[in-house]
Amino acid sequence: MRHPSTIFIVLSFLAAATLLGENVTSDHQTTIGGKTIRYTAEAGHLNVRLGPKEPEAQLFFMAYTALPRDPNRPVTFLFNGGPGSSSVWLHMGAFGPKRVPLDPNGMPVEGRSARAVPNEQSLLDLSDLVFLDPVGTGLSKANPAEDAAKFQEVRADGEITVEFIRAYLTREKRWTAPVYIAGESYGTIRASLVADGLQRRYSVPVAGVVLISPAINTQVYRTGAGNELPYTLGFPAMSLTAWYHKRVAADLQALSFDEMRVRAETFAKATLAPALYEGAALPEEERKRVATEMSRMLGISVADILLRDLRIERFDFAQLLLRDQEQTVGVLDGRYIGRPSSEPGVLVAGDYTYGYSDASYAVDAVFTSAFKDYLAHELNYPAVEHYEVLSLSTAANWKWDAARNRYLYTGDTLRAAMTLHPEMKVFVANGYYDMVTPHLGAEYQVNHLGLPIALRKNVTLRFYPSGHMMYVHEESMRAMKKDLAAFYRGR
Repeated sequence: MRHPSTIFIVLSFLAAATLLGENVTSDHQTTIGGKTIRYTAEAGHLNVRLGPKEPEAQLFFMAYTALPRDPNRPVTFLFNGGPGSSSVWLHMGAFGPKRVPLDPNGMPVEGRSARAVPNEQSLLDLSDLVFLDPVGTGLSKANPAEDAAKFQEVRADGEITVEFIRAYLTREKRWTAPVYIAGESYGTIRASLVADGLQRRYSVPVAGVVLISPAINTQVYRTGAGNELPYTLGFPAMSLTAWYHKRVAADLQALSFDEMRVRAETFAKATLAPALYEGAALPEEERKRVATEMSRMLGISVADILLRDLRIERFDFAQLLLRDQEQTVGVLDGRYIGRPSSEPGVLVAGDYTYGYSDASYAVDAVFTSAFKDYLAHELNYPAVEHYEVLSLSTAANWKWDAARNRYLYTGDTLRAAMTLHPEMKVFVANGYYDMVTPHLGAEYQVNHLGLPIALRKNVTLRFYPSGHMMYVHEESMRAMKKDLAAFYRGR
């Protein structure tokens, strides 16, 4: 199997790129930080391929360019993850010039439908923006359609994204612009591959990579026999969720958020990790002692913890915490509360089981309605086909060939990119209530990149009191925008 950092070297041909005839450009203006910004918005497709005899990827994108145009202005390419997700979430939740209206805690304020509102926290004051939908999501597709599967694989997905960026930079004459890559969740896997591929394939010196809710080491969060990491690294997020819902022991409930966080992190590292390491060799009295303390910190019974041999899985925890109230908590964001669901989501797509029961999905409908209204009425894009916000079929059919018989790890690819271009900076953001890619897992991934001492300073790690999509929480989004402004400006 080829090493991830070399996957782009084998491409020995240039990609062909032609623009489809349906792109729509419009002029707009917005105000960010008290400054008025005029900009153009373009919605449409860029047609790229990996080789002259390969199928085309008709990739849908939405680009925002500040006026007057400056070829030397930074340009950021953004995408979500899944795999199977369009870019709607980063676009309308975080960084685009318009956003979905939510209350300060991230709940819809207008029921299940809404119209987009100006986004004061947009990145458009720092960089031009290009939001990209992978094949099978949004309006992106393969030509011929039956060849879509060729692009729905770890390596090919990274490679076609590299080709899109090369084609876009060429078309827009932006080869002198500082290039930034931003990905969320599975999109951080793609971002790592793209940062390395751009530099190796086309000598594009990526200025910065933004990793939101990083997933570059799947061992951190994929549970399985013999893998103790998810149970240890996920514990603090579960404990903070229990604290948030006032379910921890009374003496712990009296602690501040930061005090509770430190207590949970210390317990996970100093007590739980060694106990899980011992396995069956752990003395029974010690097992009961650990379970008792876990119960105090998680708000679930000692019996439930012992039944699971101290290994509390996030979906189980979400169902157990508020079971006496016939409620569940979100897995993507533990602050959300919902009702139990017995829908067999695993039969549709294993990675999206939580799509049928996760209380965090309370925002899905409002994101979908706001985006489709925005696309039609503000960007004036005549989309006659269904815009695939979240494609379960793409997720279910995704090919993990790059991780056959092992966990997928692209940290070495990111390290290679940073080593090849030592000026490249990396920004990592995580939410404290995220139980899918937990914050202690983000810390673990950063601390195990194997970077030379001189490059470690190039990584900025920030945490926020929110979940997987930390930007839906107003306080967190404001803090992240401030942190990103310092990151882009080199401070």
